[in-house]
Amino acid sequence: MTGNPAYKKSENKRRWRAKIAIFIVVFLVAVSLKGFLKSDISGKISERSKWDNVSSFTVGLGNSASSLFIFQKDPKRAIVFSIGKNSVVSESGGVMLKKMSLAFGAPVENYLNFKNDTSFYIDNISKTYSKFTSWTTPIKIMTTGWGGNDMSTNISRIDALRLWWQLKGIGVNSLISADLSTIGESSKSLENKKVLSANTQEYNRSIIKYVENLKIVNEDYQINIVNASGEFAVSRLANSFITSVGGRVTSIEVDTNLVSNCILLTGRKSYTANNLAKIFDCDIKDASQSADSSQITIILGKEFARRYFE
Repeated sequence: MTGNPAYKKSENKRRWRAKIAIFIVVFLVAVSLKGFLKSDISGKISERSKWDNVSSFTVGLGNSASSLFIFQKDPKRAIVFSIGKNSVVSESGGVMLKKMSLAFGAPVENYLNFKNDTSFYIDNISKTYSKFTSWTTPIKIMTTGWGGNDMSTNISRIDALRLWWQLKGIGVNSLISADLSTIGESSKSLENKKVLSANTQEYNRSIIKYVENLKIVNEDYQINIVNASGEFAVSRLANSFITSVGGRVTSIEVDTNLVSNCILLTGRKSYTANNLAKIFDCDIKDASQSADSSQITIILGKEFARRYFE
């Protein structure tokens, strides 16, 4: 029977029909998801979103080893930086984000903590990445949530869906891996409370081209930093945050008249102003009419200092 040419032809037809059926199902799921992300329902859910879908999506990954995952929208690519063991071991999400941001000198806004020993080592990247980018992930995200009891995260479901939609087009073979664990005293740089160490500069040089935001680069504002927090190290950290995402810092001043909350002064609405206000948790206020509209001034207060240096 198996040697019968007619049987083989019929079997091949059945296989092709099955493949076509699977393709149609996958296509419909993709179209439905794309429509969902653009729908009014999505708009309501996106109120809980932290990602503007333009800037790089940064995720601190931690357990018995620590890594930083970055998805960059333009150019579209994804990379994981491993910083080795004993860097941010067993830290809560908020503490890990603070230490990651201090270590890399760039804003890290999302965390993913593994609750068992399936840490994001370099040799486990392919498996974990493939699992997330599979076609079953959106169903899990929209029903039970991604990860279940195996991990804790502050990534909202809508942001997870948006990230999946972007990453599904980047195959696991295109995922970039970089090992920074050879940089000395990594644990000390993450434990540092008052001064950014020399390691921060090395970490920052490694990631800066992946966190750079071309929209901020192209708007090319002159950005002035006013440190009114009472903490000297704030100036350097803010400068590092801004330059990392593509901003151009033109002046740094210290004001002894301290303020509590961050204030961003700008003469016109812009993406750069909104993005920086989000990073530093600033209230946006109109600059005086005599102010240069090509400039943005960020007045940093005590709340920002407490976030990173207490």
